[in-house]
Amino acid sequence: MKYLYRVDERSQYQIKSLYYFNVKKDPDKAMAVAEMWARLYSGDVMAQQQIVQFAVMRGEISKALRAYDRILEIDDSQHEVLQKAAKLLRMEGRFEEAEEKLLRYAELYPEEVRSYARLVDLYEDMGALDKAKAAVEQSLLIEPDDQATMLQLANLEKKLGRFEEMERILTQVLENDPVGMVHANALGAWASLQQSRGQWRAARATYDQWRQVAARAGMHPSQATSSYASSISRLATIAAAPAILAELEALRQDLTPPNDQVLGLCRAQVRVVQGQPDQALVDLAETEEFIELYKIEILRSSALMIRGLIAEVDGRHDEAADFMQQATELTPTSTLITIALGRTQRKAGRLADARETLATALRGDPGNPEIKWQLGLTLRALGRGEEGDRYLREAAEVWRDADADHPGATELRELGFGI
Repeated sequence: MKYLYRVDERSQYQIKSLYYFNVKKDPDKAMAVAEMWARLYSGDVMAQQQIVQFAVMRGEISKALRAYDRILEIDDSQHEVLQKAAKLLRMEGRFEEAEEKLLRYAELYPEEVRSYARLVDLYEDMGALDKAKAAVEQSLLIEPDDQATMLQLANLEKKLGRFEEMERILTQVLENDPVGMVHANALGAWASLQQSRGQWRAARATYDQWRQVAARAGMHPSQATSSYASSISRLATIAAAPAILAELEALRQDLTPPNDQVLGLCRAQVRVVQGQPDQALVDLAETEEFIELYKIEILRSSALMIRGLIAEVDGRHDEAADFMQQATELTPTSTLITIALGRTQRKAGRLADARETLATALRGDPGNPEIKWQLGLTLRALGRGEEGDRYLREAAEVWRDADADHPGATELRELGFGI
């Protein structure tokens, strides 16, 4: 820092803010420096961008949105800010505001594919699948061979339960883009398809391919590693847990401290599968310390979900449902957390709440077998066995080729649904 005077004053503020965050581990001072920079240089877009970066990590979405508004005031040609702001609004479930910004962008760039790509993502989060399909079709009218749009279509087909059609589209995308980021994303979608079908071992292998291709295509290696760790931790069974834990530990070398502390979340999730709630709490504490130290509130909902899973495996179902409710409020668009909320509500005896949670989730993701599994069990508990069995049969059909130790397929076999 002693040579800081050699750079211009604006750059000094940027360096100081990053120094306080990364070296001094003081996110409050880092934000204070960024805000001082923005006050002294009120027309500096980079200062506002730095505020956005820190604010998003801290979960201060309103502050980030104000900074985006200020960027547009400074330079009204930076229309990409509309899409970035819409993404933050989506995270908070503020769908109408997000749609307004995305439609404004689409009006400015009606012949640009990405104008509609972001609308597809939004409408999927809203559960407005008809609107999502219309936005995909509009994109394909503009650019019929756009592989990223084809990938969006594949993911939409999965939500609608048309898995064979998704597989056909993904095969085409993988052939048309053999090395780039679209290829990597197609591999990720393929792994997600395998996961939905209960083929977790195959999904782990495909996620590993995704990580390698994504890194070669330009994704930062640490980001690829973190995403991979999160993905495989959700595929743990009792038999696979030891191997996954060993792999998570091996991944630590690819993450520079303190970023390796996010692995605590992943290990804790696997410990829950092993029925080790005490060890899961120890692992979770590593990530929660990271959250508190750097104010990385964007990870808070995941930590709350893990606390819910720990309470669930411990038999504290009311407490588990409360944790899941808190996590859902922070991340209302997470299907994973919503399913966990419905499941824990059922186990806590809150059957009406569970039915509403899961039925709402199913309207936005009608092909999801995990939702059908949990909704079927809930309806059975409500005495609506015939209706519940219909959902369970539909889930069983998706899982007909699932791994032998897949949790959902195992329970359905025990209930007499032939898989």
